[in-house]
Amino acid sequence: MKRLILPVIVLVVICFAVFLLFKKGPFTKGEEAFKAGDYETAATMFRECVDKAKRETASTLYLARIEGINGKYAEGIALCDKAIEEHPKRPDPYFFKAILLQLNGDMSAAEKVVDKFSNMPQTGKSFLVARITRPHISGPGKELRPEEVAARMQLLQGNLE
Repeated sequence: MKRLILPVIVLVVICFAVFLLFKKGPFTKGEEAFKAGDYETAATMFRECVDKAKRETASTLYLARIEGINGKYAEGIALCDKAIEEHPKRPDPYFFKAILLQLNGDMSAAEKVVDKFSNMPQTGKSFLVARITRPHISGPGKELRPEEVAARMQLLQGNLE
Protein backbone atom coordinates (compact mmCIF):
# COMPACT_ATOMS: atom_id res chain seq x y z
CA MET A 1 0.00 0.00 0.00
CA LYS A 2 2.80 2.42 0.90
CA ARG A 3 4.40 1.79 -2.49
CA LEU A 4 1.27 3.05 -4.23
CA ILE A 5 1.06 6.36 -2.41
CA LEU A 6 4.00 8.04 -4.16
CA PRO A 7 2.98 6.99 -7.72
CA VAL A 8 -0.61 8.10 -7.04
CA ILE A 9 0.59 11.48 -5.77
CA VAL A 10 2.85 11.89 -8.82
CA LEU A 11 -0.04 10.96 -11.13
CA VAL A 12 -2.37 13.46 -9.45
CA VAL A 13 0.23 16.24 -9.73
CA ILE A 14 0.82 15.44 -13.42
CA CYS A 15 -2.93 15.42 -14.13
CA PHE A 16 -3.36 18.76 -12.37
CA ALA A 17 -0.45 20.27 -14.31
CA VAL A 18 -1.94 19.07 -17.60
CA PHE A 19 -5.32 20.50 -16.58
CA LEU A 20 -3.75 23.89 -15.84
CA LEU A 21 -1.82 23.79 -19.09
CA PHE A 22 -4.90 23.25 -21.21
CA LYS A 23 -7.42 25.22 -19.17
CA LYS A 24 -8.59 28.23 -21.13
CA GLY A 25 -8.91 31.51 -19.31
CA PRO A 26 -11.40 34.25 -20.14
CA PHE A 27 -8.97 36.08 -22.44
CA THR A 28 -8.37 33.02 -24.60
CA LYS A 29 -12.08 32.24 -24.65
CA GLY A 30 -12.77 35.86 -25.60
CA GLU A 31 -10.27 35.75 -28.45
CA GLU A 32 -11.73 32.51 -29.77
CA ALA A 33 -15.28 33.91 -29.60
CA PHE A 34 -14.15 37.15 -31.28
CA LYS A 35 -12.46 35.27 -34.12
CA ALA A 36 -15.60 33.17 -34.55
CA GLY A 37 -17.74 36.32 -34.78
CA ASP A 38 -19.51 35.66 -31.47
CA TYR A 39 -19.07 39.20 -30.20
CA GLU A 40 -21.54 38.89 -27.33
CA THR A 41 -19.62 36.02 -25.74
CA ALA A 42 -16.32 37.73 -26.51
CA ALA A 43 -17.47 40.93 -24.79
CA THR A 44 -18.50 38.96 -21.70
CA MET A 45 -15.09 37.29 -21.51
CA PHE A 46 -13.16 40.52 -22.08
CA ARG A 47 -15.22 42.36 -19.44
CA GLU A 48 -14.30 39.59 -17.01
CA CYS A 49 -10.62 40.16 -17.85
CA VAL A 50 -10.97 43.91 -17.28
CA ASP A 51 -12.78 43.31 -13.97
CA LYS A 52 -9.99 40.98 -12.83
CA ALA A 53 -7.26 43.28 -14.23
CA LYS A 54 -5.90 40.49 -16.43
CA ARG A 55 -4.65 41.52 -19.88
CA GLU A 56 -6.66 44.66 -19.29
CA THR A 57 -5.39 46.81 -22.17
CA ALA A 58 -5.77 44.09 -24.80
CA SER A 59 -9.22 43.24 -23.42
CA THR A 60 -10.20 46.92 -23.47
CA LEU A 61 -9.13 47.15 -27.12
CA TYR A 62 -11.18 44.10 -28.03
CA LEU A 63 -14.16 45.68 -26.26
CA ALA A 64 -13.59 48.92 -28.22
CA ARG A 65 -13.56 46.96 -31.46
CA ILE A 66 -16.75 45.13 -30.51
CA GLU A 67 -18.46 48.45 -29.78
CA GLY A 68 -17.37 49.67 -33.22
CA ILE A 69 -18.59 46.50 -34.92
CA ASN A 70 -21.94 47.05 -33.18
CA GLY A 71 -22.06 50.67 -34.43
CA LYS A 72 -21.39 52.20 -31.00
CA TYR A 73 -18.47 54.31 -32.15
CA ALA A 74 -18.45 56.82 -29.27
CA GLU A 75 -18.27 53.99 -26.73
CA GLY A 76 -15.45 52.36 -28.68
CA ILE A 77 -13.55 55.65 -28.87
CA ALA A 78 -13.88 56.09 -25.08
CA LEU A 79 -12.46 52.59 -24.56
CA CYS A 80 -9.55 53.40 -26.88
CA ASP A 81 -8.90 56.53 -24.81
CA LYS A 82 -8.77 54.33 -21.70
CA ALA A 83 -6.25 52.01 -23.39
CA ILE A 84 -4.19 55.03 -24.51
CA GLU A 85 -4.14 56.28 -20.91
CA GLU A 86 -2.88 52.89 -19.72
CA HIS A 87 -0.26 52.51 -22.47
CA PRO A 88 0.39 55.81 -24.29
CA LYS A 89 3.29 54.36 -26.32
CA ARG A 90 1.38 51.39 -27.70
CA PRO A 91 0.19 52.12 -31.26
CA ASP A 92 -2.85 49.79 -31.40
CA PRO A 93 -5.20 51.97 -29.30
CA TYR A 94 -4.46 54.95 -31.57
CA PHE A 95 -4.97 52.83 -34.67
CA PHE A 96 -8.39 51.56 -33.58
CA LYS A 97 -9.38 55.00 -32.30
CA ALA A 98 -8.59 56.49 -35.73
CA ILE A 99 -10.75 53.85 -37.43
CA LEU A 100 -13.63 54.45 -35.00
CA LEU A 101 -13.35 58.21 -35.46
CA GLN A 102 -13.51 57.75 -39.23
CA LEU A 103 -16.55 55.50 -38.92
CA ASN A 104 -18.11 58.11 -36.63
CA GLY A 105 -17.55 60.77 -39.31
CA ASP A 106 -14.86 62.79 -37.51
CA MET A 107 -12.17 62.78 -40.19
CA SER A 108 -10.10 65.67 -38.83
CA ALA A 109 -9.84 64.05 -35.38
CA ALA A 110 -8.95 60.73 -37.04
CA GLU A 111 -6.17 62.40 -39.01
CA LYS A 112 -4.73 63.92 -35.81
CA VAL A 113 -4.74 60.49 -34.14
CA VAL A 114 -3.03 58.92 -37.15
CA ASP A 115 -0.40 61.70 -37.09
CA LYS A 116 0.18 61.03 -33.40
CA PHE A 117 0.91 57.31 -33.71
CA SER A 118 2.57 57.41 -37.12
CA ASN A 119 5.62 58.96 -35.43
CA MET A 120 5.88 56.29 -32.72
CA PRO A 121 8.34 53.40 -32.63
CA GLN A 122 6.14 50.81 -34.31
CA THR A 123 5.11 47.31 -33.39
CA GLY A 124 2.70 44.95 -35.06
CA LYS A 125 0.70 45.51 -38.23
CA SER A 126 -1.09 48.66 -37.08
CA PHE A 127 1.56 51.04 -38.39
CA LEU A 128 1.62 49.39 -41.81
CA VAL A 129 -2.15 49.43 -42.08
CA ALA A 130 -2.22 53.06 -40.93
CA ARG A 131 0.19 53.99 -43.70
CA ILE A 132 -2.11 52.25 -46.15
CA THR A 133 -5.30 53.85 -44.79
CA ARG A 134 -3.94 57.35 -44.14
CA PRO A 135 -4.23 58.58 -47.73
CA HIS A 136 -7.83 57.38 -47.71
CA ILE A 137 -8.95 59.70 -44.92
CA SER A 138 -11.60 61.59 -46.79
CA GLY A 139 -11.00 64.92 -45.09
CA PRO A 140 -13.05 67.12 -42.75
CA GLY A 141 -16.77 67.14 -43.42
CA LYS A 142 -16.64 64.23 -45.86
CA GLU A 143 -18.25 60.87 -45.35
CA LEU A 144 -16.58 57.55 -45.97
CA ARG A 145 -17.60 55.77 -49.12
CA PRO A 146 -19.34 52.40 -48.57
CA GLU A 147 -16.20 50.49 -49.58
CA GLU A 148 -14.16 52.54 -47.07
CA VAL A 149 -16.65 51.72 -44.31
CA ALA A 150 -16.46 48.02 -45.24
CA ALA A 151 -12.64 48.11 -45.21
CA ARG A 152 -12.58 49.70 -41.76
CA MET A 153 -15.07 47.18 -40.40
CA GLN A 154 -12.80 44.42 -41.68
CA LEU A 155 -9.89 46.00 -39.82
CA LEU A 156 -11.96 46.04 -36.61
CA GLN A 157 -12.86 42.37 -37.09
CA GLY A 158 -9.27 41.28 -37.78
CA ASN A 159 -6.76 39.97 -35.26
CA LEU A 160 -4.55 42.23 -33.18
CA GLU A 161 -1.51 40.24 -34.20
